[in-house]
Amino acid sequence: MSKLSMFIGFLIIAFMTFPQNAGSQQACPPSTGNNCTNWELGFYETSTQKPGCKLFVTYRWRRCADGYEIYVDEITKQGNCELLSDEGTTSSFLEWVNLVLIEEIATLSGHTPVPICPQTLDKVVFYTASCGLWVACEYEVQETQRVCDPDWIGPYPDYPDNNLLKVKLSKWQSCGVTCCKKTYKICKSWSVTHGNFDINIKSVSKETIGECTNPDNVTAPCTSGC
Repeated sequence: MSKLSMFIGFLIIAFMTFPQNAGSQQACPPSTGNNCTNWELGFYETSTQKPGCKLFVTYRWRRCADGYEIYVDEITKQGNCELLSDEGTTSSFLEWVNLVLIEEIATLSGHTPVPICPQTLDKVVFYTASCGLWVACEYEVQETQRVCDPDWIGPYPDYPDNNLLKVKLSKWQSCGVTCCKKTYKICKSWSVTHGNFDINIKSVSKETIGECTNPDNVTAPCTSGC
């Protein structure tokens, strides 16, 4: 495993959260590209800092006129992975996977070689992201009918409005998924310490590809999760 993979692998326990199947609801990858080959199926296996825990990534990749494109289909775990939470956001983990796959494909034989820095080669990663918007619900309460837990500390959450007491609650309302495109520039530099080339990866841009999958379910503009 390279220095980059080992370093990011160390971070995996700290903030990795991910679904069992990253492809359960997809808006990616796009069918067209800039002089691209057909999507090919790839498979990557990596260990973590958690003893006995392995991660398996099924992904698609293709060559294009301006570099490589990658899309993660499915992520599964095997073994003693209890400390890897399945809840919360997937962004930190998918970023880790993106970087590992970029480095992995960069070293595969028969592909366009990674140039020596400062020359760079583009790598594009597509990923499916949630769309949504903040919505609020406001309702009236009676001062004498408040019911709070005994350990409630601080002021009540209501506020005065024309001699009435009101409470407003907000939540993130999902409105589908969208496809995100993230572009990296990569190059390699010789490491005297390791006696080989290190892959250098730099994120340069991020954009939304297409619209959210079901924006008709809401009246306000649906915000992309990219």
